[in-house]
Amino acid sequence: MTTRGGIRMKREITVIVMFVVVFGLKPGKAQQVVQTDWTIFLRRAGLVRFGMSLSEVRRIIGDPTASLYVSDPDDPLGDRGCTYLESRRLPEHIGLMFDNRRFVRVDISSRSVAQTASGARVGDPEERIKTLYGGQIRVEPHHYDPENGHYLIFVPKDLSDQSYGIVFETDGKRVTQFRVGLSTATALVEGCS
Repeated sequence: MTTRGGIRMKREITVIVMFVVVFGLKPGKAQQVVQTDWTIFLRRAGLVRFGMSLSEVRRIIGDPTASLYVSDPDDPLGDRGCTYLESRRLPEHIGLMFDNRRFVRVDISSRSVAQTASGARVGDPEERIKTLYGGQIRVEPHHYDPENGHYLIFVPKDLSDQSYGIVFETDGKRVTQFRVGLSTATALVEGCS
């Protein structure tokens, strides 16, 4: 016959074992976190923070084989400059830009894939963006369609946020795509160009 104390101990041990099995905790190993929510903030895309290394991003998105695109396979330092992450775990229409193997920018090109923390999405009217970011949007002509299109550029008020940026590209009426990250990276018009 089992005592109440013995039953309680068996339950506690069972719970601990289940926790270890479910969460895959192993002594000395970092737990893998898998990115599921791609809400875009000024300093991060979901759980992936700007400035993270390639290995940190691989762990968060749950893809240890994710790699940086190298246009010249004969260049041994090809992934050290500006490039994009290639991963089967990234949703279509999300691009993660790296510079010197550090995450610096996220590109969003579809309404269905992600929104900003303020609720801005691809397809939103220009006026909605201006309302969401009241008084913090600077409008500039689009590089490729200056007569119609615009860049709606978020201008942070906090000094601590001024090294980050958001650029909403529009056709003059609606957002066609947007990018968020370090301001030096969001200033690049053609991805890494």
